[in-house]
Amino acid sequence: MVNSLVKSLQEKFPTEKTQFGQCLIVPSKNFVPAWEQQLKNEGHSTFYQSYRGKSCVFIRLAEATPVTTVVAAPTPATRKTRWTQEETEQLKRLYEKRLSFRQIADKLGRSRGSVLGKVQRLGLYGSDNTQSPTVGEEKSTVASENLGDDVIREFLGACALLYPKYPNATAYLLKEASQKILGERRGEEE
Repeated sequence: MVNSLVKSLQEKFPTEKTQFGQCLIVPSKNFVPAWEQQLKNEGHSTFYQSYRGKSCVFIRLAEATPVTTVVAAPTPATRKTRWTQEETEQLKRLYEKRLSFRQIADKLGRSRGSVLGKVQRLGLYGSDNTQSPTVGEEKSTVASENLGDDVIREFLGACALLYPKYPNATAYLLKEASQKILGERRGEEE
């Protein structure tokens, strides 16, 4: 049964013409990891990408595969999906298991920034169970008392807007800002 997995997924999830060709878009929370090898065997490549504010798996469709396009209702890019109580509880459990913010985001079908923000609002971040917001950095609370949470939140929001068009400049700004923040914190501790 050639392409049986793709055909069954096409009945449930939308396809869309992207810069990578015709792709089937499956929310990360609905994607079963075992499918990845099966799709590869069927000649399809997969990649993770944000789609309408949610973490999704894109399955590149072969040219010969007939495509039924299902277009989801457009949602504004600024629309924020509220966290349900169930999602919040699941977030707490995954955070306690010390999963990375990216892993939690993929499991919940949310962006990494959304997960990080919720963890901070819940007061989990900065406790003894602190995770680093980026892999490989020392554990540290992001908020510097000199700068304040609002300024940092605004700076990170601005970087999120700049990143798609200027990824290198954004990386540089984040690096410089984190060194300044961490430098101020180290100065306070001495």
